[in-house]
Amino acid sequence: AMPLQGQLQYFRSSVDGRLHPCAVCATDDGSGPKALLVEVSPGALDHLSGAVALTEEIATVAAQEGRSCVVLRPTGRGGGSVYQNYGEVDVLEAIEHVAAHYAIDRDRISISGSSMGGAAVWYLISHYPDLFAAAAPFCGYCDYRLWEKTGGLTFHMHLWEEPSWRARSAAFLVENIRHTPLWIVHGEWDRAAGGGVSVEHSRQMARLLGEKDYFHTYTEVPRTGHGCRRPEIWEQVIPWLLDQRKERRPRQVSLATYTLRHNRAYWVTIEQLEIYG
Repeated sequence: AMPLQGQLQYFRSSVDGRLHPCAVCATDDGSGPKALLVEVSPGALDHLSGAVALTEEIATVAAQEGRSCVVLRPTGRGGGSVYQNYGEVDVLEAIEHVAAHYAIDRDRISISGSSMGGAAVWYLISHYPDLFAAAAPFCGYCDYRLWEKTGGLTFHMHLWEEPSWRARSAAFLVENIRHTPLWIVHGEWDRAAGGGVSVEHSRQMARLLGEKDYFHTYTEVPRTGHGCRRPEIWEQVIPWLLDQRKERRPRQVSLATYTLRHNRAYWVTIEQLEIYG
């Protein structure tokens, strides 16, 4: 079989009217609606050819496992966004761009990412409860409180900043993950040092999800630091993501938010906040 060929594509953003890049690779050119796997790991904008190569790698695994899909790697306007704010707009616009050019099954849009990309997965699924059919955060962070180190927080924080940090931490928005099945992966030895992310982030989320009885699988890779996205795990996670289908008519919807920017889930909208933050 010919190796799969990804490509760099551009879409015009409604935010600034400029063209922004994203990497896209399809497993095949069949006409039926395909699952879409969104990959949000860091470094895409700084290394566009690498972004394309990663979509090819994921699509190749999917094809080998007999799955048909499109893989999208948004660039999030650079790593500094952590795919939040203008970075999350980039993800949403990139999804719409792909949906305009490929037949996408909107009930089968899944998301994965590693490290900062794992954090982006946690952020996106906890702020857009009805968008993703499944998610796989690898060694991602999701609770600002767990960054404490000797000498205080990694990010020095004033009291008035706390609502802003909570608003971005999935640990405070667990209710929003009710209908997004998760496969969480983290290395046993991962620590908040040298670019790593403490394994406690994933342990805590697995516990919180378990307390609410939300569907999740937690894989802690033994004797491993920050590089937990091993090929043998990758090859199980990708087909699992592609096989999930979004629950469109759940019997129960829960929604938590700190701002009116993220005020919707399914048929529920929060129109006003009594106390902001």
